[in-house]
Amino acid sequence: MSRLTGGYFGVNEALFSSALAALVFSIFAAQPLTLVGITGLISLFNYTIYDIMKEHNLAIYPQVIAWTSIWAAIAHWVVSFGNLCDYMRFVTDYSSNAFGMYVGIIYVEKGVQELVSIFVDGTLAQGYLSVVIAICFMLTVYGLEFVGSTTLFKPWMRSILADYAYPIGTLFWTGFSHIPGRIKRTELPRLPVTRAFYPTVDRSWLVDFWTLEVKWVFVSLPMGILLMLLFYYDHNVSSITAQAKQYPLKKPAGFHWDFFLLGCTSFIGGIVGIPLPNGLVPQVRETFPPTNIRPANMTARRPFTPTQLQTTKTPSSSCTPTTPTAPKSTAKSPRPSASWSNACPTSSWRSCSSAQ
Repeated sequence: MSRLTGGYFGVNEALFSSALAALVFSIFAAQPLTLVGITGLISLFNYTIYDIMKEHNLAIYPQVIAWTSIWAAIAHWVVSFGNLCDYMRFVTDYSSNAFGMYVGIIYVEKGVQELVSIFVDGTLAQGYLSVVIAICFMLTVYGLEFVGSTTLFKPWMRSILADYAYPIGTLFWTGFSHIPGRIKRTELPRLPVTRAFYPTVDRSWLVDFWTLEVKWVFVSLPMGILLMLLFYYDHNVSSITAQAKQYPLKKPAGFHWDFFLLGCTSFIGGIVGIPLPNGLVPQVRETFPPTNIRPANMTARRPFTPTQLQTTKTPSSSCTPTTPTAPKSTAKSPRPSASWSNACPTSSWRSCSSAQ
């Protein structure tokens, strides 16, 4: 995104956006497991508008992005106030998986596009070395995740390797590209990093969106609505995935409230000129539930011990239900009912079971 937007969105803007989403949603959100951050779709959206503005007036690109975000924020609030997130109940797992596959294909396509750009803008050696590192990184991540399903090493070691496959692969192959000698002399292109706490380009954090011409303000309206529709599906599918049955959460769902918060982050992100964060579809299924993370609002399910299972299946004789003696009568008596209350009260059932 940095290369395709002329450096307008860089590392600082990406970190600012991630921090904004993490702060807002961790404190105010209702969905406890929804991951929020910058997705490939918003990156595609940003540099598509950049390509459009290059044909008209590239100088007003920040203001157009700001007004697109403002219109998107207003549309978010209208949808949340109208409880329109209720229609997401018609979304099935097939739709969620298909959308996740679409996003994954975009990531792969953009990764290949970055590798091709190195051949175009750099040398042949830089291009080939980048391809080798990319392929080895992919194989490393898949290999470490595969180790988690094998019997190699200790269980805790397999868990660490599988859960932290991406950080391990990133750290190793980043360090590999800095090995002294022929690899370092290749001078691979690096991610441009500017001074901390400042925008990547020479501008202020507040975008002067009020100076944009009125015609461009309304040109941004359909793009803002389109962005809202993208977030409507992307973020709500992430929320639905986080509320799946395998995550027994105590905290109830809050789709409308979270979509309102997403509108707030979109508004703030637009006027300060950062990529807009939203729910992450593919990463949700990959990240939760890892073995080393257990959210506080996930109910604990302790397995029964063999003794508890035995006592549950075969109660002891001291806890045998008493059957009232039917009076001897020629009339047909009603069927006797079992009662546990006299021999083994509910409060003492645990002590009766352990007595066996």
